Amino acid sequence: MSMDLCDASSARNGMFMTENIGEPLVDVNFKTTELEPKLATSWKQVDPNTWQFELRQGVTFHNGAPLNAKAVADWVNRILDPKLGCWLYGSVLDDNVKEAVAVDDDTVNITTASPDMILPQRLAFVMIGLADGDQGKKTQKPIGTGPYKFVSYQPGAEVKVERFEKYWGKAPQFRQVTYPIRVESSVRSAMSAAGEVDIATMIANQDAKAKGAVNFTVGETIYFRIDVNLPPFNDIRVRRALSLAIDRATFVKNVYGGLGEPANAIVVPTTVGYPDDVTYPYDPAQAKALLDEARRDGVNVGAPFKVVGWAGMRGSNGSEVPDTIVAMLKEVGFNATTQLLETESMRNRLGSANDPKFGPAVVLNAHGNSLGDALVSLRGKLGCKAPQSPVCDDQLDALLKQAAETAGDHRADLLAQAFRYEHDKLVALVPVAHMADTMIITNDRVSYTPNLASSERLDISEVSAK
Repeated sequence: MSMDLCDASSARNGMFMTENIGEPLVDVNFKTTELEPKLATSWKQVDPNTWQFELRQGVTFHNGAPLNAKAVADWVNRILDPKLGCWLYGSVLDDNVKEAVAVDDDTVNITTASPDMILPQRLAFVMIGLADGDQGKKTQKPIGTGPYKFVSYQPGAEVKVERFEKYWGKAPQFRQVTYPIRVESSVRSAMSAAGEVDIATMIANQDAKAKGAVNFTVGETIYFRIDVNLPPFNDIRVRRALSLAIDRATFVKNVYGGLGEPANAIVVPTTVGYPDDVTYPYDPAQAKALLDEARRDGVNVGAPFKVVGWAGMRGSNGSEVPDTIVAMLKEVGFNATTQLLETESMRNRLGSANDPKFGPAVVLNAHGNSLGDALVSLRGKLGCKAPQSPVCDDQLDALLKQAAETAGDHRADLLAQAFRYEHDKLVALVPVAHMADTMIITNDRVSYTPNLASSERLDISEVSAK
């Protein structure tokens, strides 16, 4: 598991890194969805392609170095280096962001190739840090400005942090925090029941009614990406058949005990740009008909392929998520098998669409958009230069560029149009389910109220002790 703050945007490491070790320039209040100051006290658009941020004074990194404009600019530019392979590049920031420049000690300018009306919102998901040593290599000892500093990481076992006594903001209550790493939801639940942990996150549906269980809505969607350039998936009929084979209602019921909803987009319905008129129906008869038609035209629809995922995906048990998808695909005639990958291998696979060395695959992922705007999702997953994108479509890119430069209702219309275009012309991403989540709080002295982002991060400053 990467411990570099440039990778701190997924539930697997963001849970303890985001807002704990690292902090963003701009914060999102998940109760109001409004932007609030964090490491930047103010921000403004000084020209169509430049946003300017005034930094908070008196902030230090955990190693004693001051937070200044050069440090912030260096960190943002490091994320933008595609050779480093940061998770934040492609998932939050994209190639439209050109560079960050220190104007003076307390002022940073971030420029884009074309106007980006939501760059401050994007930066709310970028934790600012320092590289430990070589700027061009990832670190396993993260250095941030947050209320907790990194102590140790035992791969596959635990992460420890301790309160940063020189923190610029309000000091959190807890002096030390340990995050045990357990892949299986059943193990996390058992540890909670035994009193071995105070809070257990990403709990599977069979424990959703356990003592101390708290169920909450999250802005996250399970979807799969198709290697569209590799046969047999280079035939759109095969890709449509993949989508039509998925019984989303049964998936939600069987895998997550009804906690969640069938999805018609990779973002939740409250997101700006959500396409109300796009649907992904379950129609196994039509799926079989499409495969038969493609087969008659010489397409090898029976070619073997992998459905790639990770163990315990979004609080499920073991390989339950990919296994369920595989079973549905087999029902209509696909030759699919499950492949589970570890965290780092999964990151690499997500960034290697259409790579022949892996063979054709359906790659599962869970996408969270707490930002509330669909552009970051569409650009990050389908943009021509986005690391995770399996396609490069000029018409779609033009729509996204226009949306990025537009505000208000017209922006939402353009984003919805982009979703419709992908659904009608590409079929590269197939949404499966919008997620709910469960955590267990068994320590009666501990109090925490989950929010839309609590499946991706657990801000210890928001946890209180009675």
